Amino acid sequence: MTFSLGIVGAGQFSGRFARLFLAHPGVSDVYVTDLIPERAEGLAAAEGLAGTFPDYEAMLESAAVDAVAIFTQRWTHGPLVLQGLAAGKHVYSTVPMAISAQEIAEIIDAVRATGLTYMMGETSHYHPATVHARDRIAEGAFGRVFYAEGDYVHDMDLGFYDAYRHSGGEEWRSTASYPPMLYPTHSVGGVLGAWRTHAVSVSAIGVVDERGDEVFDRSVSRF
Repeated sequence: MTFSLGIVGAGQFSGRFARLFLAHPGVSDVYVTDLIPERAEGLAAAEGLAGTFPDYEAMLESAAVDAVAIFTQRWTHGPLVLQGLAAGKHVYSTVPMAISAQEIAEIIDAVRATGLTYMMGETSHYHPATVHARDRIAEGAFGRVFYAEGDYVHDMDLGFYDAYRHSGGEEWRSTASYPPMLYPTHSVGGVLGAWRTHAVSVSAIGVVDERGDEVFDRSVSRF
């Protein structure tokens, strides 16, 4: 039995997943929608997708789509996930799941109420090292696990500013400052993906921005 999938957001990231979805034997048709119709049409043509929808609402209303995969801006995931579940669709989203504890709780409640599936695609969970550690911990090979560390670094000079300009337009600086602690999933995903535990408290130490490019200026950043 297969199911159909609707991709939400045709930016730089979703094309790679479109190819993977199409290659999966459990997925039949793949559709796409984007706020910029030309991007959706371009992705559909480039990857041979089944078609496009004019907007997210039209996709959710369509009986041709069984599930949606959200590849939009990071701070939009929570509301879009809830909207998808309310429409009776299974939902996959890239990280983060949401940007507030309230949004996360609402998603959990919606999944319980609807019986639908929500998945956050945390890549660190599937890294070979994480998979190996997860298997070995489950076997008891590491003995009592009581401490672990995880690190993840994004060098903003290696293409990220270009990506922000692509997605943010003239106002890209206002969202390029998205706070790391609203997006900690890659750094903690390896540890929590291997070790079946959870965090009970969180703290953060920041550094003063010295780049002088206005990205982290309070008068510019929406965060």
